[in-house]
Amino acid sequence: MGQWQMAGVAGDFGHAITLHPAGQTITVAAAAGATVELRVRTTNRSGTTFGEVKTVTLI
Repeated sequence: MGQWQMAGVAGDFGHAITLHPAGQTITVAAAAGATVELRVRTTNRSGTTFGEVKTVTLI
């Protein structure tokens, strides 16, 4: 599972996305030029771990 947020706006990664294999796209409700931060969230019986935050600018 992944999470996303608008950079500098939400601050809580409150939007969940399903991750796809490399080469596929994700859909984020934002306008061209917006900066979005993404991270991976994994959960198992040991707890929840978050991946490194990646920042992208939509075109």
